[in-house]
Amino acid sequence: MDTKSSIDSDAGIAPESVLSGGEDETAEKEVAALLAAVVRKGIQLEKPGAPFTAEMLIGISNHFELDVPEHVWRTVTLLRSETDRGCALVGGAFLEERLGELLRTFFVDGSKATAALLDGTGGLSTFAMRTKACEALGLLSKETCRRIDMIRSIRNAFAHISKDVSFATPPMSDTARSLASDLQANLGPRTAFIGSVVAVAGVLDRAILAAQAAKRTAPSGISGATEKGRVPTEAVRRLVAATQGGAPSEGEEG
Repeated sequence: MDTKSSIDSDAGIAPESVLSGGEDETAEKEVAALLAAVVRKGIQLEKPGAPFTAEMLIGISNHFELDVPEHVWRTVTLLRSETDRGCALVGGAFLEERLGELLRTFFVDGSKATAALLDGTGGLSTFAMRTKACEALGLLSKETCRRIDMIRSIRNAFAHISKDVSFATPPMSDTARSLASDLQANLGPRTAFIGSVVAVAGVLDRAILAAQAAKRTAPSGISGATEKGRVPTEAVRRLVAATQGGAPSEGEEG
C-alpha cells in the first residue's frame, strides 16, 4: 500500500468524499479526519529525534495536492518560531485579518460604509464581531465560527494574563484539548492550536473565493430596477404624502 492509500485508510474515508464536500458539518468532519491522518503520517515518517518541520509539512501537502496557499505556510512558520504567547497572539491576529478580508470582499466595493464598519473602532473592527457577522450573513458555518471563537478565547487568555503562562496552563490547555478533539487527533495543545488555525484559514480562503464569485453591487437608486424594488418606493411616497397632510391623487395611484 502506498503512502497516500495508507493515509486514506487511516482516516477511514475516501479522498473524493473530501474533495466534493461543502461547508456542511459532515464535510468538515471528513476534512478534519484527513488533516489528522496527514499529521499522524507525517509524525510516523520523521526521523527519530528530529523535529517535524514546516518543510516536511509542505512536502506532505504537495504530495496530497492539498493546495494550501503560500501565506498560510508563512504564518505556520511564524507561529512555530514564536513563544506560546506569541503563537496565540499571532494566530488570532491572522484569523481576525482574514475575517475582515472576507467581509470586505462580500461588501460593495468602494463603499464608505465598509471602511466605517471594519476600520478603526467600527462595529465590525473586532475579532468577535467579525465572527458573528460572518455567521449571520451565512458566509461561514456555525461549526466554523465555534472553532474560531475557541481560538479567540485562547488568544484573549494569553493577552490578558501578565504572568508567565504556556499552552499547558489552564484555561488555555483545556480549550486547546477541545481543538485537538475537533481535529480527531492526539495532539499537544500548541500543535492543536496551530493545526486549527491552518484548518480555519483554509475555510476562510474558500469563503473569500466564493464571495468574489458572487460579488455584490450597489443598487442604482431608490426607485429600483424591478417590481420588487418599486414596492418599498411606493410605500415611502405614500408615507411622505401622509406626513405632509395630503394623500396621493387619483392620477398618482399606482
